[in-house]
Amino acid sequence: MALRRLPVLRFGDGIDFPGVKDQVKELQAELGFSSTQIDGKFGVMTDAAVRRFQQNNGLLVDGIVGGQTWSTLLGEPVEVFSHRPQGTFDIDKIVASIPQAVIRRYARDSVPLILDECKASGVISQLRRGQAHVACN
Repeated sequence: MALRRLPVLRFGDGIDFPGVKDQVKELQAELGFSSTQIDGKFGVMTDAAVRRFQQNNGLLVDGIVGGQTWSTLLGEPVEVFSHRPQGTFDIDKIVASIPQAVIRRYARDSVPLILDECKASGVISQLRRGQAHVACN
């Protein structure tokens, strides 16, 4: 049975990225929002509810609805993907550069998520300015 695919959601989704408004509505419903509160906008109330849910369930409290948060919320394993633009990175080249076929299979979805998090935390901009170092073993 194939896993359900859901987007990684964070503050601003459904507003800046209206293409995921339905998934934000689903998130809000799963978090217990009333029908009058469900608007498909990941704003301050949704962020606070996500963080409270993460805290109450022993998850990383970051306000980002990724694989662990979706799976815990829905009570089933899910597959997540990034719906946000990836900037200037060539995902195909990155994935093709991975020598192990089994890892390449999952890299198509996970590499964009990793790059999103690096951008969100400023790691990528630091690398471009030569202020951060990354070591790979």
